Amino acid sequence: MFSGLVRCADCGEKLYYCTSASFETRQDHFVCSTSRKKGKEVCDTHFIRAVVLEEGTLQHMRLVIQCVADYEDAFRKALGAKRSEEAKKELSAKKRTLQKSENRLAELDRLFKRIYEDMVNRKLSEARFQMLSDDYEQEQADLRAKIEMLENEDLAPLVDQKAIVEALKTNRIRKYVTDFPNSDVASQKNAIVIPHLGASTEESEDNCAVMAVKEVRDYLENGNIHNSVNYPNCDMGVCTSAMRVAIIHRNIPNMLAKFTSAFGELGINIERLTNVTRGEYGYVMVDLSHMADDAEIEKLRAIEGVLKVRVMK
Repeated sequence: MFSGLVRCADCGEKLYYCTSASFETRQDHFVCSTSRKKGKEVCDTHFIRAVVLEEGTLQHMRLVIQCVADYEDAFRKALGAKRSEEAKKELSAKKRTLQKSENRLAELDRLFKRIYEDMVNRKLSEARFQMLSDDYEQEQADLRAKIEMLENEDLAPLVDQKAIVEALKTNRIRKYVTDFPNSDVASQKNAIVIPHLGASTEESEDNCAVMAVKEVRDYLENGNIHNSVNYPNCDMGVCTSAMRVAIIHRNIPNMLAKFTSAFGELGINIERLTNVTRGEYGYVMVDLSHMADDAEIEKLRAIEGVLKVRVMK
């Protein structure tokens, strides 16, 4: 899960993920790549077990998710402020790029006139003039395309709102229908304002962020999956049994029979079970009548085709 993402706190290089067919899950670990390649003299051997890293990450996610749930209004405001600041920076960068492109376009016009005069005055050969002019024309064409793209990327409103207000007041425009008005336009008698249903409104982005937090929380606490890209939807609500086990497995024949047989051999009664699949993967949630210990869970992980086993409650 964390391969390529975890880095050494001292040297900043990646940590190698170490595993083996003979390892138990608790033995998988990460070590500093610098220490491995160049020795302890260059960087100490930093070591962390994968299960410890995963549990620490889950605890932090639970903390963040709980904060969002407890302070949803503050989260929405903070998210809106961050998005607004990022939008300002992006707009400023686009404006700088646009101005630079326009300046270069004007400069190319001057250069083209200069080399033409140099050719007429025989300071520049026709062949050299043709080569330079071809280069300049190609650069101008590229710049015009770039400028057009930048000008169409919300650097300015598509409609002059003040002009619309004036036109409505003087009846030059009889009716104006919009789903994105400002307060001046919305207050005009002949302006027809309809809801903006786009998925990129601030409200929809806030709602999506809150929904994502709630869905991640539901997965971490209850194992329920909603709106996943790779896995099927699966919801067994809140676990009311002694224990819930979630198993991600390959979608191959006889997997469910293997799971039920394994629990039977361990003497553990299944109270509820759900099995759903999508494409190459399947997902099983099992509510058990009593707690299973680590050794019993390891037996589930050892079943061929099992990719991940999570224990809740």
